[in-house]
Amino acid sequence: MILLHERAHLRRGDWVIRPLAWGLVCLYWFDPLVWLAYCLAMQDMERCCDEAALRTLGPGARQGYARALLSMAAGRRVGPWASAFGQGGVKGRIRQILHGRAPARWVLLCAVVGVAVLCAVLAFAPAKKPAVSPADLAGRVYQYEKDGFGGDFTIRLEADGCFWYYEGSLSSYIGTGSWALEDGVLTLRDDDQIGFPLVNRFEAAEDALIFREEGSRNFIYIKVQDGERFLPVAEPPASPEPDESAAADPADSASGPETGEEEPLLTFWIKPDETLEVLGRTAAKVWLTAQTDPAVPDDLRLAGYEIQEVTVAAGTPPAGQSWEEMPYQYLVRVEYDIRTASDAYRAPGDGIAGRGSFEGLFRELGVKVLEHGEYGIVSVGTGGGEQYFAKE
Repeated sequence: MILLHERAHLRRGDWVIRPLAWGLVCLYWFDPLVWLAYCLAMQDMERCCDEAALRTLGPGARQGYARALLSMAAGRRVGPWASAFGQGGVKGRIRQILHGRAPARWVLLCAVVGVAVLCAVLAFAPAKKPAVSPADLAGRVYQYEKDGFGGDFTIRLEADGCFWYYEGSLSSYIGTGSWALEDGVLTLRDDDQIGFPLVNRFEAAEDALIFREEGSRNFIYIKVQDGERFLPVAEPPASPEPDESAAADPADSASGPETGEEEPLLTFWIKPDETLEVLGRTAAKVWLTAQTDPAVPDDLRLAGYEIQEVTVAAGTPPAGQSWEEMPYQYLVRVEYDIRTASDAYRAPGDGIAGRGSFEGLFRELGVKVLEHGEYGIVSVGTGGGEQYFAKE
């Protein structure tokens, strides 16, 4: 009986299957389902060999086979080299030998159908999307799915780990800071001159940034709700290489602010009781931020900036002119550093070309008071802006 049982193991190849199964248990030792599957498989393996031996011995050998199995298991010590005939679920094996019946056909049919359905579900289940990495977010621009504060609420994530956001044209605040991605959660930390850090968190998906209210302080003017999204904005196509014979940078020949409005007017809003320092810094941020917009051509677009110093002069109208008639009432002087966004960048007036970081730049911004308390940047130059102010 023992020899027939062991020969059945050899014919079935169990001597190969058993160590392979044990290897899987060692590999996935932390998974209780793997341990359960191994134990059940080993029980089935022994019972199949019992049935194979009994088919050879005939139906009258069942009781004798059960007694042999019991005698091998009852208090007998065997070494690791001995037969495992009397080991492994002996009680269940004896019950199966003496009273077991083959499962009904309908049970087998249900089992086959169940396995087939499970395989089909697993085969057609949607593949899990790969996790978003920092490289997937770097350089991207996102826009709030709802209306911003008088315009689009925009967030831009720079490749160097910095970011900026602008809640709309009526906002007097442009947030800047650092961003980090960990376990699929994007954290924006804004420490820029507001007295306390603004930390906001998003779930980073491939097609959106989804706001997480938990752990976020929210923004200044726009209060984003939990689950609301910021959608990616497509980057503009690369600009062609600039024509060397084309007009040079406006700053190359400007001796003072130009008063024309060929470019779209940049506007902003601040509270009426704010200081000139707030007015000047807000104007500088609005002007520099506009140059980082994805829609700006590569030969003019910035990747980032840092404002070093801002001073503001409030002018008085010259004789024969009212304050409202002045081309601009405030002159904002800005010293700043920049990071260019493309090898195509050209600014001959500053002696700058190509991609890189450049320090010690200077501009004068002419700021005019508009209707409804708004301010507009009506001119940009490299000096001499006081010509439109009354001389003392």
